[in-house]
Amino acid sequence: MCELARQGSLDKLKVLLACGAGVNSYDYDKRACLHLAASEGNLSVVSILVECSADVNLKDRWGGTPLRDAVRHGHIEVAKQLRAYGGDMGYSEVEASGELCELARQ
Repeated sequence: MCELARQGSLDKLKVLLACGAGVNSYDYDKRACLHLAASEGNLSVVSILVECSADVNLKDRWGGTPLRDAVRHGHIEVAKQLRAYGGDMGYSEVEASGELCELARQ
């Protein structure tokens, strides 16, 4: 299911969700479907997952959230959608400042 979310395979994902697949299922790195869709900028997949009650603040094994992934990869519309549903970056102001400085440096 995570691979379908990453690829943006919306129709197949809808079928699995309708059959009861876990909307918060994740891979070996604890990256949920929502993390992968956000990282790839798949807005339609993000929308479906959120509508099916995906946890917008689920953290992967590194403490990253779907919103952080969307921002890191420059997917502004996805980030806006996640933020509208209560998504947060998942770290303190000090950590956020460091990441912003690193992104500005690049």
